Amino acid sequence: MIGLIKMDENLGYRSLQEILRQKLHQAILGGQYQPGERLNINKLAKYYNVSPVPVREVLRALEAEGLISFTPNRGAVVKALSIDELRETFAIRIVLESLAAREAGSHLTKNDLKRLDQLIAEMDKTVDTSAWLSLNQDFHLLIYQAASLPRLCHIIVSLWAIARPYLGVFMTEVDNLAKAQTEHREIVDAYRRNDAGMASVIIEQHLTDTRNVVMSAFERAERVKQSLPADLTQKK
Repeated sequence: MIGLIKMDENLGYRSLQEILRQKLHQAILGGQYQPGERLNINKLAKYYNVSPVPVREVLRALEAEGLISFTPNRGAVVKALSIDELRETFAIRIVLESLAAREAGSHLTKNDLKRLDQLIAEMDKTVDTSAWLSLNQDFHLLIYQAASLPRLCHIIVSLWAIARPYLGVFMTEVDNLAKAQTEHREIVDAYRRNDAGMASVIIEQHLTDTRNVVMSAFERAERVKQSLPADLTQKK
């Protein structure tokens, strides 16, 4: 549970709407709200101890980011991707993240590489899915931010937000995590050799492997859904 918004939170000088947006953003990324789940404005307002007005405004902002959608009969709903949308998201991520990894090469410091090692070690220790995914994002974000291409980094982060609810399936197989961690270490080793090109290649394969696992699970789920009677698939 993320908790209520309180006036004494140490969140710096930000508007109520900015704070609320951050909390809802984290809740969706953290899996508190699942794809296809309805977000009731009044219930959210009560939970976060605010009026419905800022909640409605924040939901519209999250709609613009692609995290939620508004439907005529259900209102605000956490965005559920079609298989083609998910495939497109990964296709764009692979291109942009390999570019960011290549551009970051000459900017990563020894302290950056040390921090990457620490993040890998923390991922080795955690058994919590959400925590592992957050550490994984911290790992990649540190690299991409080093490229000093803020617009590119912003686009990448927005694509993460869209895809993250579907990444839980990747966490269900120990072999997937072991391979990912091996690739994380290879990425850091490549940067230590000043070989940003190789780091970019590894990240491209890293994301391709993730895409293949997630898409395979998505396709299996769609086949199961199509095999069910219509009245069961339409119930919510």
